[in-house]
Amino acid sequence: MDLANLFYELSDHNRTVLIFLVYFAILIIGYRFLSEKKRLNEYLRAIRWRASFCLMIFGHIFLILEYRNIIYIKNICTWQLAVANIVLDMLLLVNLKFFPSRIQKKLDRLKSGWGVDLIEEYKELQSMKLSHMTPKEQLLWNRKYYINLYMIGSVNKSIEIMEKTEEKDSVRSRMLYSLRAETLGNVDDARKEMIKAIDAIGPGEEALRVQLYNDIARCDQFCENSDQALRYFSKAADSIDSKTDIFIIHIVYSNLIGQSCVMGCPEDEIRRLLEQYKYYINNKNLEDVIEYNNTEMLVAREKGDIQRQKELIEQGYNFLYPKLAKSNKKKAIAYNVSVLKMAHMAQMSPEKYLNVVKEEWECICKMPYHEKYYLMKELWIFKIEPPQVTDQLLQKYAEIFSYVENYIKNEAEMDLENYLKEIPDETIYAQGHTLQEIVWLQKWKDNYDFSVVHRKMRSVIDLYRSHSLRLEAVIVAGNLIDELLSVQNLCDGYTLKYPDIMEEELKKLSAEMQNVRAHAGMAEVYLKISYGYVYIHAYEAANKYYNEFLKCGMNPNHFSVWTKYNLQFIQMVCKIWRIKAELLSLKENAQKDTNLSEESKEWLKNYPDISSEEMVVLTAIALKQEVVNVKIVGWVEQISSGIMLNYNHWWMVWGETEVVNDENAIMEIDLCYNQISEKGDMDKLIFYPGMHPLEVRNEQWVRTHVCNLPGYGVYMDRKYGKIAGFTEARFQPVQEIGKRLRDI
Repeated sequence: MDLANLFYELSDHNRTVLIFLVYFAILIIGYRFLSEKKRLNEYLRAIRWRASFCLMIFGHIFLILEYRNIIYIKNICTWQLAVANIVLDMLLLVNLKFFPSRIQKKLDRLKSGWGVDLIEEYKELQSMKLSHMTPKEQLLWNRKYYINLYMIGSVNKSIEIMEKTEEKDSVRSRMLYSLRAETLGNVDDARKEMIKAIDAIGPGEEALRVQLYNDIARCDQFCENSDQALRYFSKAADSIDSKTDIFIIHIVYSNLIGQSCVMGCPEDEIRRLLEQYKYYINNKNLEDVIEYNNTEMLVAREKGDIQRQKELIEQGYNFLYPKLAKSNKKKAIAYNVSVLKMAHMAQMSPEKYLNVVKEEWECICKMPYHEKYYLMKELWIFKIEPPQVTDQLLQKYAEIFSYVENYIKNEAEMDLENYLKEIPDETIYAQGHTLQEIVWLQKWKDNYDFSVVHRKMRSVIDLYRSHSLRLEAVIVAGNLIDELLSVQNLCDGYTLKYPDIMEEELKKLSAEMQNVRAHAGMAEVYLKISYGYVYIHAYEAANKYYNEFLKCGMNPNHFSVWTKYNLQFIQMVCKIWRIKAELLSLKENAQKDTNLSEESKEWLKNYPDISSEEMVVLTAIALKQEVVNVKIVGWVEQISSGIMLNYNHWWMVWGETEVVNDENAIMEIDLCYNQISEKGDMDKLIFYPGMHPLEVRNEQWVRTHVCNLPGYGVYMDRKYGKIAGFTEARFQPVQEIGKRLRDI
């Protein structure tokens, strides 16, 4: 009260001076608090700050004019006007400090995640002017920018921006270094960086812990460390709090529930995790609901519960499609087409979804290049892939499917080429994926042009390599090996059409793989390299990369049926190559080997000038397989012998016939449904002319279909046990040597 009385006893002039002294003291303290040790001019370049300071200055100019009696305001004292100015200043400063600017709100709305167009986000970031931002807004922009650059594939530029933004050894810098190590194929280094990043988490950075635990679990998953993967996915879920971005929550729970299903966790545990996940879902946000439904669908698929899949498809569609149609027509159309394929796979009637496609057909045809292409591709795949679409359905929607077929064969490539011209240079993933889509389109053209395929795939590989995306590059290179394997001379013994290109690409890929750690995620690439080397008869290299495949520790159950078949075949070929190499070694050292009988030494002395029947029996013993007699019925009737391999494959020996114009042949049959029927129910035949599978005459490897052998059927008779006429004297050395070769 005394201070108040003292204040009112002062003159108007003295009151104003006192108020301004207090004001400037507060301003100095406030400046240090608000500026975060940045210079004032770094803030004043932001439009919002400039406007606020101009308003402050205008208020004080008005005060000075009134104080100097240039302006007179009735019934207002100078000190009261000074207080009003100071209150206004304080309100403006509080607004600048504690309320987000338009730019900050715009940055906060940019969410890099599922359903987000990263290219549009990149363009949005590029449109913002750094000169109009405060230091805090610049930091936020830089973080958004380098994360976006990483996600669109511009890893090197992302690292460059990050190093200018973050402190060395900070949690964010270690996170990005770990992701770069992952793209380079160094999963062990990536995981170590992630562990260090967790230790570097500081105040206000706890939200990053969830992402790091999830990334560590992904690395463990990549390396087939299932228990560790489940443990870290669980830690990520336990670290989620109210501040965690919903995008991260979707990723974590999808991964955790998927891993729990793979590891066979109890149904109650899966249901508990789904309930936890559902707690974070906002039913008013349709994207959240879609992601949750996708995870429930994943669980139903893992269990093989078709009825539950049908329920989820029906319930999800009835709830989501009407709302999407009102809020976002394009998303509604894309959602409808994606559900169409799921419904068809679940043996549900697709007509309801096709009717929507028909209603929105005009809109689909007018969509931008890439959006239209992916919808057309989904409709094309729906038509051509199992389960087969009925003729009645194709006829009912003939106009749609006719347009789709013409588009895929004649127009899609041009649309994708135009899309490539539109997207920014930094969008490496988009460029690579688009080029791969152009490659995919070549298989549906009437005139397949391998030169286009090779050029485009080589462009993708070089593009990825130049931007430190080594993991992506080797995966595409493996796909190129697949493509080369499929291009064969159909009229010239099914030999490779481009063996020289195959050899060149295998050498490049083999060299690149020297920089990649052998982990489960790379297993299939090693398998493709091995298979490619087998096809060009480089069996030593094939065996080397088969051994690299084994080091990866990949569970073969994760492979497709066709990959499993190739794996069985490579196992067999590599084993036989080792048998051949060991036989030559035994032959060189036979006389010094005291553990060999004289009969075996004599047999080795004559090797490889031996009968094919003996080679069949020796190979069967070395492979621990069964020798069987087989009758081949056709224009002539042949009794032959072979080796039963895992109840899937057969090795047979037969004499000279009109079918195989060679002295001997060994044939592998991959049987349809693992059976031989009296009607000759065979899928494929592989011939190895010569006495040994790897001693290929004229370097020809013939792969053909049984349709090239009209009228042939195969019958098996296992009761003989061994080849007719194969005497004990012939059998004894073969058996002894075969047993020696079992453990190589």
